[in-house]
Amino acid sequence: MNHVPSLAQPLVVPEPVADEIRQCRSIDLAVTWINGAGQRFIRAAVKEAAGLAGSDVGAGERSVISWAVTDPNFVAVLDDYGARIAAQRLGVRLVGTVGVVLKLKKAGKIGEVKSHLLEIRRVGGCIGHQLFREALRLANEE
Repeated sequence: MNHVPSLAQPLVVPEPVADEIRQCRSIDLAVTWINGAGQRFIRAAVKEAAGLAGSDVGAGERSVISWAVTDPNFVAVLDDYGARIAAQRLGVRLVGTVGVVLKLKKAGKIGEVKSHLLEIRRVGGCIGHQLFREALRLANEE
């Protein structure tokens, strides 16, 4: 988590996302980070983007999309399929968590992706077998 801020300038964690992370039952790297070094990146939610009202997209995802709508330079980090579709409809640039891990390796911030992907799975992140294998292929870790 400590390398992620170097990829995003500025890095914004909307308050609803921070709240969701803090509600996790287990203490993992995300919870530790958001309660420590990550606090400086937390920002109040902005006005919800038009087109999101009444959608089945969660509060955290809606806040990420809304932030990205306010500035075309933002790239939203979204894994939820419905949120990704909503973001694309609004012209938001996006990447998933696996994409962030791949960018960290490409930037030389981490040495390999496999252990990070396994950790994401361990704490409940859904990374399907095909995506896992494709990420390893892209990282030259087959």
